[in-house]
Amino acid sequence: MLQRVLCGYTTAISKFKSNPSAALAEANGQAIAVSSNNQIQFYAVPTALFEKMAELCETAQRNEAPGKATPNNL
Repeated sequence: MLQRVLCGYTTAISKFKSNPSAALAEANGQAIAVSSNNQIQFYAVPTALFEKMAELCETAQRNEAPGKATPNNL
């Protein structure tokens, strides 16, 4: 089975569990795909990156919310 990896770094769950902070530091602020049995189980995302992602989601919701009142559809 093929699996798409959505980031540039991967690590085994056993290595990640032994020292998650070191794994995140090694990735230099980028997300890490954590795998078990050659399957991605989850992505570990540093705080700064997560906050940027949350901000982008909030901005997208404000600008593209269905039924949002805009000057064109009032």
